[in-house]
Amino acid sequence: MKSIPLAVAAVILLSACARRVPEPAMATAPDPPAADAAARAYLQAAGSADLFESQAAQIALQRSRDPGVRSLAQMLASDHSQLASQAASAAQSVGTASPSWVLPEQATLLAQLQVASPREFDDVYRNMVVMAHLQAFNLHQGFAASGANQLLQSYALAAAGSEQAHLIQAQSLVISPSPAVRAPSFQGPGERG
Repeated sequence: MKSIPLAVAAVILLSACARRVPEPAMATAPDPPAADAAARAYLQAAGSADLFESQAAQIALQRSRDPGVRSLAQMLASDHSQLASQAASAAQSVGTASPSWVLPEQATLLAQLQVASPREFDDVYRNMVVMAHLQAFNLHQGFAASGANQLLQSYALAAAGSEQAHLIQAQSLVISPSPAVRAPSFQGPGERG
């Protein structure tokens, strides 16, 4: 009779060992639906900003003759291609896709850039780049400070740093344009050139 209680004990012991150990809780709780919506909206805005800045840079590379503008455009095309790839990975992490379109107001700006006269093009592009990078910097910085998803906050912080560097470079072109686009100096009365 002692063998039956030993057999039952062995079965209980084996079944206890075979039970699944509960998986540890996630380090961060899943975002509530409102946070997911905010993350998706942020990623859509960030992705369309990257596309806009990349497309504007491509137009500048085709149309500008100013070496400073062309250099900035080349850097922006490359950097925003990388940022778009990072944004796509971040979007995938929250179950959404990165946009493949620019916002309507961005499309309007790109159209204005396409039709700008050769004489106005560099100034239009410079001003557009400054405005776009200021908006993108504010977008990324805002999400980095208040977003609910830590992975996206890290991405936003890094993207804000890139946008700030681009903004500073673009502003330097506005403040001190290359000699090819400076206005001629006028001589006052009685001055000789």
